[in-house]
Amino acid sequence: MAAAMGNVDPRDNWKIHFRDTMRGGKFLNVWRMAELHAKQAPDRVRELEEWGGGVRYSHEGRADLAAQLRRPSLSPRLAHVGDRTGLELIRSLQDHGVHKGIHFHMEVTALELLKDGDRIAGVLAYRRREPAGS
Repeated sequence: MAAAMGNVDPRDNWKIHFRDTMRGGKFLNVWRMAELHAKQAPDRVRELEEWGGGVRYSHEGRADLAAQLRRPSLSPRLAHVGDRTGLELIRSLQDHGVHKGIHFHMEVTALELLKDGDRIAGVLAYRRREPAGS
């Protein structure tokens, strides 16, 4: 996950991350989403760590931000958990949600939130795969 933590290069910040994101997307990105991501990503990485996500740290106390990845131009900004980052993110988010009393629907893709005025009233979704035995 990309976040301008400033751990590897203290000059890295959300503005540079935003610029890199826009350039990488050939300026076709939704700029507001890219801006929000660049600004909020460091706090979300720290939050996931507090919830049990295991971002690796070097012997110097800096996050070990994917120095071994094949794309070294991105490595100073990528926080990772070895080769299982996605699974670790999902596990951390689900564990935190379960402790908050949130019920999860596995293998379901949400397409649209249904609103009643300003209130969320439901969701339009489909099951990607039938659970075994059903």
